[in-house]
Amino acid sequence: MFLNLNNLYKETFSFGVMKVLIAMPMYNEEKDIGRHLSKFAKYYKNNYSMLIIDDGSKDNSLEIVNKFAKKLRIKIIKHNVNKGLSVTMNDLFYSASHK
Repeated sequence: MFLNLNNLYKETFSFGVMKVLIAMPMYNEEKDIGRHLSKFAKYYKNNYSMLIIDDGSKDNSLEIVNKFAKKLRIKIIKHNVNKGLSVTMNDLFYSASHK
């Protein structure tokens, strides 16, 4: 199941102003994910959107990202089971590139 990214694409490339799409895989990253999201948001200000695929994390990574998603432009895709980095990266590229 893939997230419909039509709105994300329109938001990212509206009015001819190019913004950054940060696409990242995530698996059991509760120790670091909050720090990474804070740094991205601070560095890119309002010129970014984030796409995160949770690859079946067993820790609180997804809950942390959901808290950030209330304030930041984050779209989350969740794998119910760990599919591995290769499949997750393919899903990221597919999701980011399809309008």
